[in-house]
Amino acid sequence: MTIYVFRRLLWMAPSLFIVFTLTFLVVHATPGSPWDEREKPLSEAVKANLNKQYHLDDPLPKQYFDYLGNVLHGDLGPSYRSVERSVSEIIAATLPVSVQLGVASLLFAIVVGVPLGALAAVKHNTWIDYTASLVTVTGIATPAFVRVSLLIVVLWNVQPVTFNTNTGRDYTLLLGTVMVFALLIMIVNLLTDISYGYLDPRIRYR
Repeated sequence: MTIYVFRRLLWMAPSLFIVFTLTFLVVHATPGSPWDEREKPLSEAVKANLNKQYHLDDPLPKQYFDYLGNVLHGDLGPSYRSVERSVSEIIAATLPVSVQLGVASLLFAIVVGVPLGALAAVKHNTWIDYTASLVTVTGIATPAFVRVSLLIVVLWNVQPVTFNTNTGRDYTLLLGTVMVFALLIMIVNLLTDISYGYLDPRIRYR
């Protein structure tokens, strides 16, 4: 189990790097700029000054490596729409609700998965075993955002974390949000796998 956990932790770094790179490319490939879609349109001169201030007029590779370096130092950058707050401050203000959702998801997986695993082990090769396997496969095959949405509806009946869903083209806020969610999902999945490994004797990790 220790080797498995260590290997999963090592894979988090390249996985987050891939998520960061793909998100960065997709965000910057979208037509427009962070200064579009404003209530009061900005002049081209103002946009040019803002691009210079936030280094958005730099070559894209330079923007990529500069921002990657900042992220590695824990700096998610300024928000282009909420200029009075940084991306880290915005996320920190709403992160507790995300953590609650993650913990609820883990508890839900344990509460549902452990009884199903126990029943499947006791009633091997019966309809109970097949039903438990079907439920497990369906849960694994269902996209994470669908499971989370259903859990939100069932437990809270609200949309808990939006990170200001009207982010427009706020590149840094979008990137920061995706990175935090990706990390949370990886951690929750790892904790879930560890729980299954300890609670279901049929599961062996290598």
